[in-house]
Amino acid sequence: TNQLEIQTAYRLILHDIPLYLRQLSIHHDGISKKLQDHRRALSELELDNNRYNQKKLEDSREALTQLIVEDNHAQQAVLNAVKAKLNDYQYDLSSIPFELFQNADDAAVELGEMLAVSTEDCSIPEGARRLIVESNQTGLRILHWGRPVNARGPVRFDGASRGFDQDLEKMLLLSASDKQAKHGVTGKFGLGFKSVLLACDKPRILSGNLAVEVVAGTLPTPWQDVAKAQNCLEQHALDARLRGTLIELPDVSQEQRIAILERF
Repeated sequence: TNQLEIQTAYRLILHDIPLYLRQLSIHHDGISKKLQDHRRALSELELDNNRYNQKKLEDSREALTQLIVEDNHAQQAVLNAVKAKLNDYQYDLSSIPFELFQNADDAAVELGEMLAVSTEDCSIPEGARRLIVESNQTGLRILHWGRPVNARGPVRFDGASRGFDQDLEKMLLLSASDKQAKHGVTGKFGLGFKSVLLACDKPRILSGNLAVEVVAGTLPTPWQDVAKAQNCLEQHALDARLRGTLIELPDVSQEQRIAILERF
């Protein structure tokens, strides 16, 4: 399940990557050239929808995605462009814990709604009414026990209509959030989680069945060594029935940790 969720989000993001990258100011000649090739191929297909032009468009998208997946310099260029966009929205290091707190609060509300389907009680479990921040020399960890990432809820709860199955994709693409006030949750442009990229190039997420490491600020890849993170969640859990979420920011300097946490 873990692998399928990650691969699905990965493929969906890569399919839309040409449009997404054009929204960013990326300074990388290779990416710029591949984007131009894709744009031309798309225009040619619109003018003449034949098999040759269809294949040409597919090849141009594949060349672009291959560059993003395999080239470290291209990945860094995408990451830098995402960080620049976050700065445009006036996010800084001190924004990170507030954004993650908001996400955890939303997840707690959603957990209560899901549980209400089977228990007729929409109150949020006590074990989900908390957020923990761990700071040490290796980085930061933020833990909560609300609805896990991509968790759709019980059979009678239509989580898919709420977009719960698209959490991971929305977390990693700018302006990809559909949170609405009527659901009792908040959010702006899907930026909450992405604020962590201002402090960490490869954030990690352990949530329910998902274990993800983010590459290029955009692509979800499997996080392999999760034993310590899992133990951390279990040690802090008040209710073993709740599947927690842990967000890990490795390699965050002491100066950055102070800037992140002082106001929070």
